[in-house]
Amino acid sequence: EDYDKALAFLQQGLEIRKSIDNKVGIVNSLSNISAVHQKMKNYSLAIDYAKKALYIAQETGTIIETILPAKILYECYKHQNNYKESILMFELYISMRDSVNNQETQKEIVQQEMQYSFDKQQAISEKEHEKEIALSKEQKQQQKIISYAIAGGLSLVLVFSFFIVNRLRITRKQKLLIEQQKHLVDEKNQEITDSITYARRIQEAILPPLKLVNKYLPNSFIIYKPKDIVAGDFYWLENTPNAILFAAADCTGHGVPGAMVSVVCNNALIRAVREFKLTQPSLILDKVRALVVETFEKSEEDVKDGMDIALCSLNTKTYELHFSGANNPLYIIRNKELIETKGDKQPIGKFDNPLPHTTTTIQLQKDDGVYIFTDGFADQFGGPKGKKFKYKPFKELLLANHNKTMEEQHQILSNAFDYWKGNIEQIDDVCVIGVKI
Repeated sequence: EDYDKALAFLQQGLEIRKSIDNKVGIVNSLSNISAVHQKMKNYSLAIDYAKKALYIAQETGTIIETILPAKILYECYKHQNNYKESILMFELYISMRDSVNNQETQKEIVQQEMQYSFDKQQAISEKEHEKEIALSKEQKQQQKIISYAIAGGLSLVLVFSFFIVNRLRITRKQKLLIEQQKHLVDEKNQEITDSITYARRIQEAILPPLKLVNKYLPNSFIIYKPKDIVAGDFYWLENTPNAILFAAADCTGHGVPGAMVSVVCNNALIRAVREFKLTQPSLILDKVRALVVETFEKSEEDVKDGMDIALCSLNTKTYELHFSGANNPLYIIRNKELIETKGDKQPIGKFDNPLPHTTTTIQLQKDDGVYIFTDGFADQFGGPKGKKFKYKPFKELLLANHNKTMEEQHQILSNAFDYWKGNIEQIDDVCVIGVKI
């Protein structure tokens, strides 16, 4: 039950199977990772990995490998009260299980028939051998036996030759079919990759350019490492007459689903400031929550997606900082001491009994370091034992290097993350923003 270590070894196995393009092995690894997350009650991650396993299993046509991910999806959706998806996965699980059982039954019947034929042939061979010994004294009978043997040998050669030719013909057809299917899969994969790559260009277009960030926050850095081509994390900046607004946001999920939610949340932030003229962080987050909930309520499904965020408003003349957060905190390092200001324990999105967000005001001093971030850095698995990086080492890393330049801090943090991750797959998007006063 050392689940963290189990996940680390499963991830290593997955990388090996990916390196040799072992599709069945990849499905097996993804299913086992999903099963461990299910044991850990990480149902969202379990669903994510099970979906990947099921997709590849169905794509490659390996029926038996679809059973476990379908079963996990059925149980996880059931736990989340998503009965519609749960029933679909349960039906798929039963269908695949019965299919495999039927195949096993047919295999047993064929094996029994082959064993019966073999036993029968063995008995015949033994009888003929006894006959050969009894008639060995008679030359004429020997000649007959030799003739029969030659005729039988020729018959076997003919049968075997027919079998080989037929097998070659089937193999050629199968090879042609596989090549056609591979070509089709490659085309579809290329189309999907091209679409996602173009989506990245659209997502990058909504991110503030680094030139703009350096203009308004000249002594700063941004570490942005999407897990996939597109990301659920994003950073945001808006210049107002009296202050610079900047934020690090983590939307539900990653990849394409996360990126779609990030577009909704980014647009809500822009509307709250430009359309509704809000400047106080807590009021901005209240309005963003209302806009996000309003957007998703248009769907017939019960959508609870949203984001965690750390939002700052910095007066560049007085160096007064206003902070409001949804689950994400603010770190300020002053005189070799790290001061943490926690965000409100509620997300931006649909939430039971939501409360108004709060604003914390801090008078910054020269050489103060301001840091906001998402959870991707601290939650990354890696190191010698394949465990999470966690927040305490993250704080120690910031404290140990806060006196260095922003460019040096950017390089140190980025290298530390890559070194910790090693060969383990990145599990989430990463976003870290640092500002030196």
